[in-house]
Amino acid sequence: MQNDGQMFNINGEYFIQINQLYKEFNHNIEQLSTSVVNFWKDFERESINVEKLQIEGIAIAKNIQSTFRVFSDLDNIKLFKDYQMYFQFAIVQLHILNDQIAYELYVNKMKSILETNKMFEKNFSSERDSDYSNFIISDANGQKFGQILQMNNSLKHLLGWTEEDYTKYRIESFMPTLIKEKHSAFLERYDKTGQSFIINNKTCMFVKKSNGYVIPIELFIKFHYSIEYQYVYLAILKPFYEMAPFSNGVRYNTDQLLFVITDGDDGRIFEYSESCKSILKFNKQYTNDGIIKIVDELIENFSFKIFTQTRSHRYITAEIYEEIHYLDLTYLSDVTEQDIDKGLQNLNNTLFDKFTKAKTRVFEERYSGGVLDLNIFCFLLLHENDDNTLSRNFNIEQTIMNTAVQNLQKDLSHKNQTQSSHIESAHDSSSITGSSFSQKSSTTSMLDYRNFHSFSAQKTPRSLKIIIQLIFILYLVMIVISSVNLGINITRQKQSEYDVHVIKDANDRMNLVSINLLISRVLLNIANGYEPEISSLMEDRFKNYKEIQREKIQLLREAQSSLQQSSFVNSDELSYELNENSMKLYYLNEQNLRYDKQENINIAFNLYIARVADMNSMTKEQMKGNQDIQTLYPSTDPTYKPNIYEQTLFFTIENGNKGF
Repeated sequence: MQNDGQMFNINGEYFIQINQLYKEFNHNIEQLSTSVVNFWKDFERESINVEKLQIEGIAIAKNIQSTFRVFSDLDNIKLFKDYQMYFQFAIVQLHILNDQIAYELYVNKMKSILETNKMFEKNFSSERDSDYSNFIISDANGQKFGQILQMNNSLKHLLGWTEEDYTKYRIESFMPTLIKEKHSAFLERYDKTGQSFIINNKTCMFVKKSNGYVIPIELFIKFHYSIEYQYVYLAILKPFYEMAPFSNGVRYNTDQLLFVITDGDDGRIFEYSESCKSILKFNKQYTNDGIIKIVDELIENFSFKIFTQTRSHRYITAEIYEEIHYLDLTYLSDVTEQDIDKGLQNLNNTLFDKFTKAKTRVFEERYSGGVLDLNIFCFLLLHENDDNTLSRNFNIEQTIMNTAVQNLQKDLSHKNQTQSSHIESAHDSSSITGSSFSQKSSTTSMLDYRNFHSFSAQKTPRSLKIIIQLIFILYLVMIVISSVNLGINITRQKQSEYDVHVIKDANDRMNLVSINLLISRVLLNIANGYEPEISSLMEDRFKNYKEIQREKIQLLREAQSSLQQSSFVNSDELSYELNENSMKLYYLNEQNLRYDKQENINIAFNLYIARVADMNSMTKEQMKGNQDIQTLYPSTDPTYKPNIYEQTLFFTIENGNKGF
């Protein structure tokens, strides 16, 4: 991986081994939990089968041994340890092995890993994600070439894939259409020449998500020989959260920019960026459906033919295409959820006309020496007065300067005329004086000359020099003071903006907890038959509400991460509350007993987010149950034992109502 001319050595075997260890670790925990539950169920029956209990006890011992072995392998990894495995192992210690001391030990280890990762990201990385956050491993052997072997959960979530998708998909599944169609030609050229621009290099590309839209990412691909899979390709993907696409160097969030990918022949549009959903109100799922759209119809007074004809000139002169255009948004009305004819209102409550001004930059891409040419159109929507502000201010300043120059010229002209009249008057006066006093002695004449000469040759007085120096020093002091005040004001403004963002994140976090609680209530009602599954607005309310909840969980996770990593200066009282175990959480154990425990606020929120995410992954059958949060007729059987899903649902609902 290249970074500032340096090469980083990424161990491909690490990705393969770590993914397998995590899968095995999770599987062992599930097996251990199931074995322990079955053991105690059989143990509490009236007639005890000793042989069966002995077999189950041996199975539990083997599961414990296997879990400890895998955890030891994970713990010995020196590179990028995941704090979640320590939390999972701590839960095993507490709820399965009933070891409170070991639970506290591994929870503290989890906190230490969190702090270490935070320090590493703050000191050595300016990017949001780690190098190892999104990776995929594909087969590079013969007939299986391109088959996906492994993909971590972070990348699955980024692409919107399910657990089953990546087992049946290939690497072409997340390629943009144009690149996917030419991928075989790229491979043929690589087989013949052995040259590839993307292998062992960082490249900026687009990947297609499951909803049909594309997002910009930074891609790094490495060829690797694996002990298990032989030849494989290791790919690491980093999504772009902000970029500076225009010549002025201003950075924008990628959700503020619209990207459209066209071919290099006739300007046919093949892909839209995911930001079109939020800005242009595109449908949640984008499908082409055979509809051909060209960029000429989208951009007013734009000819793609002329654009391609001037391409060679831009290439020779190293120019970029960057202009202000009007976009006809009504051309996209068949793929939007909003009536564009009446204007378009985006998520920021900003109303854009159907003919909207946009700052446009075109990236002209060529792959594999001309195998594929495509164009990436980048748009930044503007209001009518956005691009006129600078020119208007410049015109005002220019008018002021011209007026000042004219006034100065008039003053100089008037001054010259006055001086000329004074000289003429002095000349006439000297003539009269000369005729009147021509009979003065030569001594008096010499004295007058000497005095005039000494006056004309007189130097600047010392006091005047001191005054000028003091004025200059005072001027410098004023500039320094003004600069310091400006710096202080800028710092205060930035701090105020940062404080406002932190407060907004804290407020959003609480609002998102309430929203998730409300959605959880609706999902439980649907699953238990208290609300209909189909309505006039939604065909599948359960699926749609789960999708909404998944988006809210992601927003909650981002808000919590931002707050946890912020450097906001808290008061002593608030710092004490944040550092102490001041948050009460409510639990339901496998014996159907409710209890509470004090936790640190950040740990409590992370636990809550994890449990809500677990709930979101449940099926409709798993949400059914006999608790009072699920049914109007809860079980009154004293021997009733809630399952793991009911315990998760209790934690989510009860803490959403009380704890937070």
